[in-house]
Amino acid sequence: MGRAIAHAKAEVPRFSDPTAMKLLPPEAQARVEKYLAGAASPFDKIYLRSVTALMTARTVEIDDAVRAAACPQLVILGAGLTAAPGACPSCAT
Repeated sequence: MGRAIAHAKAEVPRFSDPTAMKLLPPEAQARVEKYLAGAASPFDKIYLRSVTALMTARTVEIDDAVRAAACPQLVILGAGLTAAPGACPSCAT
């Protein structure tokens, strides 16, 4: 949810994830839409603001490190679905 919010708000110039909202289940999409409309619950306002800040900072730092490494290959290890290759096109080159 944090990635979808950060992409929609576009407050961090080096962050973009156009697939984030599409990958969320319908219930999470509804929470993001309420947050963006200013109609989120008090809990969601605090929670989603925190998650958004964390995910944005984390993503920008990782993307910067990948770009700086100038490594011909990157292997993403994890158990979840990731949109990282599509979200950071310059990391793929």
